[in-house]
Amino acid sequence: MMISPELYYDENLKGKSAEEIMHQIRSLKKDCNKLKRELESNCLEPTIAVSPSPLTMIKVYRKYIERAKQALEEVGEKYEPTYFEKKDIAFNESLASLKSILLFTENNQSSESIEISISGEKVSCNRFSFNHFNERILDISKSELIDILSEMHLGEWKRNYYNSDRFDGVRWCLDIFYTDKRRRINFSGVNEFPYNFNELAEFFDSVKPAISAFEYPASFEVYPKGSTIRKNKDGTITIIPPENV
Repeated sequence: MMISPELYYDENLKGKSAEEIMHQIRSLKKDCNKLKRELESNCLEPTIAVSPSPLTMIKVYRKYIERAKQALEEVGEKYEPTYFEKKDIAFNESLASLKSILLFTENNQSSESIEISISGEKVSCNRFSFNHFNERILDISKSELIDILSEMHLGEWKRNYYNSDRFDGVRWCLDIFYTDKRRRINFSGVNEFPYNFNELAEFFDSVKPAISAFEYPASFEVYPKGSTIRKNKDGTITIIPPENV
């Protein structure tokens, strides 16, 4: 059973020196990293239900670490984030300029793209799957979306995940676009995933609209690779070949 951050403080941090508190922080981070590696190494294997789950344990350990950082300040020391922690902090701060986030998944039978876009305070979700397309306005604000994504700590992810032991399965890509001059951020993988990829995928799955079929223009029985698919204001679809994009 997991305990609350305050009870963790009472049992492990209260009355401790700065050096002892740092030892607890390092121990918690080590446990988090071990759980992350286990989740990533078993991402395609059948899972056995345990309680609390490894992902839940990681989230609770994060709260313990934050409480430990406060305890460190209470004894007159300031915690210095590591390179990877600074990277995650910078990523979460960049979400204030988020324009859209696109998740693409593909296996041997199908492919699907789900894009969540921000326009002012309106958040919408577009879904495209082979010959299906639809849009949905979401009941969450921009700030709520940013909070959800921040809690996933995507800034901790590697840019590429690849399992060379499998020759078929799932290919995926996550693209993040900004309203300012920041460059697009891309994460991708083949048969390998970040430790909390399922959490992100479940969020996208929970907000994606139902699909509705549309017909391709008569001149495109099979549209060329690299074509751009554009939804018009009247609800029709225009497919632009790559040489015209």
